[in-house]
Amino acid sequence: MNQTFSFTRFTRILRKYFTDNRGQLLANLGLLIGVLVAVTIFLYRSYPREIDDMRYKIMLVVGWGGWYIFIMQQITALNEKQRAINYLMQPASALEKITLLWLISGVGFLVVFFAVYTLIDAIGIGFVNNRNWTPEQLNQIRRIGGLLELKPWYASKALVNIPVTIWVFTAIFHAVYMMLSFMLRRYTIALGVVLTLAIAIFTTLLNTSLIEFFTGNSTIRTAGLFSPVLLESPDQTSWRLLDLPQPIGNQIRYLVAGLVAVLSYITAYVGLKEREV
Repeated sequence: MNQTFSFTRFTRILRKYFTDNRGQLLANLGLLIGVLVAVTIFLYRSYPREIDDMRYKIMLVVGWGGWYIFIMQQITALNEKQRAINYLMQPASALEKITLLWLISGVGFLVVFFAVYTLIDAIGIGFVNNRNWTPEQLNQIRRIGGLLELKPWYASKALVNIPVTIWVFTAIFHAVYMMLSFMLRRYTIALGVVLTLAIAIFTTLLNTSLIEFFTGNSTIRTAGLFSPVLLESPDQTSWRLLDLPQPIGNQIRYLVAGLVAVLSYITAYVGLKEREV
């Protein structure tokens, strides 16, 4: 098979993918909608400012969880002999097959998730903004900052408060877990979570040690990537966050994150080629 990319062949295997997996994809969509509706009902019963503060956190938790499971589900299916044969023996190049997996588990999931979340969020906003509050509820709302007219999640000022670490992690999320899904043959979902926690702890400890070494400050307790440093007072009675400028360090971290994403996709491609053999 010619290993170049052919748009005609790609559209053919894309149509076949949707035909063969229509039931599973619809079930996944139904589950996603169900989870988002349940979370929304719980969240939008709160006060406006609480909703605005919590909305993006809920979106990240549900989005990450759903995306993680969907990536693993789509790729670890190739561990099943019959499904692997049906997919890998298609008349298409390895580049087209890996692009299909990238499109479905990456861009496809994000488009569907944000479309569903935006629709549900709009319904919740309409309910909250037109809700009749009782006098007791209005008193409580005033104590926590007053009434707030909710805007769509993508226009909320709360997005500005999302830590840079979250954005970077989200940017490399798909590449890393796509790679892991090819590398791990058994207990993929559980091992992926364990490895993520282990890497997060290791990088935080390493970054903390490096900053403490270069600054000579022994009061530093934690220093996550792209995040403020947690300092302990000399008398060990209080804590404070210090936004430590690290322009060169941050550039290096961005570069490393980009390299991780590229190398992860390359590793995933190699993993697919090995499955073909």
